[in-house]
Amino acid sequence: MEEIIALKVSHVDFRTGLVRVVDGKGGKYRVVDLHRSCARVIREYLKQRESSGHAYKDSPYLLVSERGPQLTTRAVQLVLEGLGKRLGIKNLTPHALRHTFCKNLIDRGVSEKDVARLAGHEDVSTTRKYAQASRKELRAAINRL
Repeated sequence: MEEIIALKVSHVDFRTGLVRVVDGKGGKYRVVDLHRSCARVIREYLKQRESSGHAYKDSPYLLVSERGPQLTTRAVQLVLEGLGKRLGIKNLTPHALRHTFCKNLIDRGVSEKDVARLAGHEDVSTTRKYAQASRKELRAAINRL
């Protein structure tokens, strides 16, 4: 979660489609590709933020709040809790989103090594935890017999 709240507008390069994670997990630097749909949403958000009368519209941070130039970890938690309630998703947390991201990549055949790089994991064994089959997936596998 620290990565997203520390992200600055200058870290997003729309021309190349890359995002620089300057202070990632464990203080590490990495560069990741930005999905086209995410780039569109971020551009629209920045356009709206710039044209608004928001007190922090010129903040260097990508995500701002009504109370400050940088979103807090608690604010992210509250946003996700509210979104989870509206969508009927229990325990929607930053970690759950991270887990889903990694698991979906692995399920689509992306190598653990590449997923580890995208997630900022130094050790692939950390990524393997995300590759564990769920109870539902294990039951479906048995039912294929």
